[in-house]
Amino acid sequence: AACVARYGGANGGANSKDAPNLDVGIDRLCRHFDRLCHNFYNNPHVFMVVLDKVTHIVQRHSDEEMDVDEEDVAENVRVAELLEELKRDISFMYLHIPDDFDFCINGESVWFKCWTERLVEFSTFAVRVGKTRSWKETITDGDPNAYELNVLVGFDRIRVSSKFSRNEASLYIYSRQSGRLIKYEPDCRHELNLQTGGTDFCSGLTVILDDIRGRLPLNPSKQDIAFGEESFGKVHKENLFKWVGAVAHFYYYYHLAKFRTKKDLTNS
Repeated sequence: AACVARYGGANGGANSKDAPNLDVGIDRLCRHFDRLCHNFYNNPHVFMVVLDKVTHIVQRHSDEEMDVDEEDVAENVRVAELLEELKRDISFMYLHIPDDFDFCINGESVWFKCWTERLVEFSTFAVRVGKTRSWKETITDGDPNAYELNVLVGFDRIRVSSKFSRNEASLYIYSRQSGRLIKYEPDCRHELNLQTGGTDFCSGLTVILDDIRGRLPLNPSKQDIAFGEESFGKVHKENLFKWVGAVAHFYYYYHLAKFRTKKDLTNS
């Protein structure tokens, strides 16, 4: 109720000093829902998020209590930092947002093209993964226990040019079932059965698994893959990472052969 009342008192904008007004806040929210339900065609937004009392990490120079004006400034700083962080990170969370989708944060457009802009030698591979039969066996067309997925690979020019970033092969897993990134491994060489010693499979190598058919089993929070939920989960897991690892192995050595040395590959 306090949040709605404050929203009702913001006649002069987000930084208004107007007194909270619960009745006005309720009326505003009702008009928003009415526009969504009965006048959606003319509404400029599909959805809108209103933030109040944002709690976010901000540097404090002392333990002294802040007065009202200082608290307003601190809240504005927290909101600004949070919005900048959202703009920076949200484009990593989704793979298949169309260009005509108008997504804005704080009035600024966000484009979901981070990987095509960041990855050098960006390539896509299509593989078929069996869920019940070993990867060593032939998978026939039309097998209901097999599915297609895309493996996107490239060298991250941002990571490789930053002395503060790790250069080991990293893995991003996107699920069409949840519609977003569900897992990130900063060093996936062991999981993909790649050589982990020295500087092999580094140079900012980035592997993106796109579960285009939504066949990966997810845990209840949809934050990880739950192979244990399947009868042949162990087989499915081995098949998946064998195929993805094979693509990463081929891709890395194909480009290493062009530049002959790992140093030249990294510096290219």
